[in-house]
Amino acid sequence: MNALVWGKVDEALDHTGHQPWSYYDVTNGDGNYLPRLDNIQIARCDDEIYAIGGASISGTTHEAFDHFYRSQDNGLTWFVAEKVTFPDDFSSSATSFAFTCDSNNFMWVFCGETGQVWRGRINYLGWEKNQTDFTE
Repeated sequence: MNALVWGKVDEALDHTGHQPWSYYDVTNGDGNYLPRLDNIQIARCDDEIYAIGGASISGTTHEAFDHFYRSQDNGLTWFVAEKVTFPDDFSSSATSFAFTCDSNNFMWVFCGETGQVWRGRINYLGWEKNQTDFTE
């Protein structure tokens, strides 16, 4: 079992019809889905979506906080974020935690039970982006 993806087009213009919600079917062969994890937390950082979660739901084999997951297409497909990992001494309740990303591209994880607060950032997001395109 995996997470479910729904979408809706909202034109927000006068005299347009209201569009229904649509389910995006994910088949078992796709493989690039976000596992069903308890208390899943999702945040946007650097034009990607990152997710973490607690224990597996519905018999999947993922452990709490086994990976950060990322999506480059607004949640349609998901991959393990290889460059983003949890610290070695990370400790949290699998059902009580929070995750967010701030305007400076810092990822924050607030841990239940232990009270730990972790902050990290993908290195290249910490540097000023220099102009690389010049015109007269």
